[in-house]
Amino acid sequence: MNTTKIKGDMNYLVFEKNLFNSLIVNGLKKVYINTKDYSIFHIGKDDYLSHIDWSVFLDNKVAKQNFLEKPLTILYSFCPYEICGLYASVAFFDKKEIPIYISSPKGNEKTDIISFSDYAPDQIIKPLKSNLHSLSNSQKVHICDEWKDIIEKQSNLRIWREGNIINVDDDYFDNDIRELLQKTKGHTKESIISSVQIMLRHKYHIGLNSKFLEWRLAYILKNLNQSL
Repeated sequence: MNTTKIKGDMNYLVFEKNLFNSLIVNGLKKVYINTKDYSIFHIGKDDYLSHIDWSVFLDNKVAKQNFLEKPLTILYSFCPYEICGLYASVAFFDKKEIPIYISSPKGNEKTDIISFSDYAPDQIIKPLKSNLHSLSNSQKVHICDEWKDIIEKQSNLRIWREGNIINVDDDYFDNDIRELLQKTKGHTKESIISSVQIMLRHKYHIGLNSKFLEWRLAYILKNLNQSL
């Protein structure tokens, strides 16, 4: 991947509302948000464009045409919902000949940065620019092939591990949740989910969709004959 510069006629794609708002605050006009989480549960053959929030544009027709024709920068991280969103998006643009760029924060455990959404709005543009790379045709093909394989064998949870997106079993994080339950007896469901998210951030440097965590929490509590 080659480092590149941000061009004026560039679209931006994100998968998180706070990040969307931060880019708008920074004066970027052509920012699109895909609201679907491609990392959890079954992915059917629905319309990719139906998951773009078009309500933020004054002219939906022009916005759609612009999205399909102009160079695109996809902001992502290795959190499941963002890395899977990246792969799904590149696969969608497989037959469309537009330049695609990607950018992710170079966070680590010391900074506790795992996504661009962790930055204050006025601190996003610099790392976005410095970490911006173009995707080569061979990289696009690799991503499309890998995503096709993931979808064909899909489970209820997809994560990034050791350089690849993989399907994992439903109970992949159950032991972590059980361990945390021992420390949060008497807490509300919302409090426990929040604690699980904090644990995932510190232990695995990721975040997960709360809907998936609520599903696993309900399953674990049922098997323990407990309730909140």
